Formats: sequence, C-alpha cells, structure tokens
Amino acid sequence: MHIARRNTVIAAAGLAAAGIGLGAGPAAARAGDAATLAAHLLDAFTRRDLPALVAAMAPAVVVEQPYQLPGQPDRFEGRAAVEAFFARLFEQFSAARFVGTPRISPFADGRGVVVETSGDFVLAGSGRPYRNRYVFVLELDAAGRVAAFREYFNPLAVAEIVGLRLAEAR
Repeated sequence: MHIARRNTVIAAAGLAAAGIGLGAGPAAARAGDAATLAAHLLDAFTRRDLPALVAAMAPAVVVEQPYQLPGQPDRFEGRAAVEAFFARLFEQFSAARFVGTPRISPFADGRGVVVETSGDFVLAGSGRPYRNRYVFVLELDAAGRVAAFREYFNPLAVAEIVGLRLAEAR
C-alpha cells in the first residue's frame, strides 16, 4: 500500500476509534461529533498532520476561500486537490498554531459546525509572523466527513504579509 494512502487509512481508523463520525444518532450526539471533529482538525493542522486532515475529508470535498486575494486559487475540489492545498500551506508556514480558545458552534442538526479562531503563523524562509482571524464553516456528509469547508479570513492581513498595497489587493 502506498505510504500516503496507508497513513490516511491509519488516521481514519484513529477518527473512528475516537468515536468521530455522525452515523444515524440523535442530533445532539451528531452535534457533539461535529464539534469534536472541528477540534481534531485544528489540532491536526497545528501538528502539520496531513494524513489526519485528509482522512477527515469526504472524497468529493470542496474547500472554498471566498475572500482570497485576486488571482489566487479560491476553490479546491476533491481529496487530492485539498491534500495539495494543505501541503502547500505547510510549505508556506514553518509554524502554525491557533491561539486562545476557539468558539465551536455545531449546527442544530449536527451536520456541520462553525469555528471562530485566531491564527498565529510564521512564514517559512523569512520568519515573519502572520496573524489573522478565521471563521471556518464545515458541512459534513452522512458518514461525518467534511464535505464542504469554507474558510473566511481578513484578506488585508494576507495582502500585508505578501507585500501588496491596499489598492493592489482590490
């Protein structure tokens, strides 16, 4: 078995062993699972655990960044594209962590969750700090995997770190 695929299988087994998965339980139980999954994803990103991130995604997952800078990709479809997206982020940042206590708000039906948090990252190469506020909206499939992932962030903070003037960022 290919190593990346093997690690994804191991990470998926870890999610199942932790009881993360929506199944057909009552909405309250599903909401708890959605919140647990959101916390798991924040932790996996901080640990740079690409297999764990990919294992939590549905095969047809869609990641969107509605406030991405012009000219940058803002939509990634399918596990392979999302894996490449996260791998690129890990290359761009030598360190990433979410600071403070995130606000994690599951949907009433348990089929999704909204996460509000702050990031404290370090740009690879330059060592410059990059800080931003985030709102993640995760929609889950019937198996409890992420089917849609929307990331909202302050594009002005992104423009500043890449050296764009405000007029250029529009």
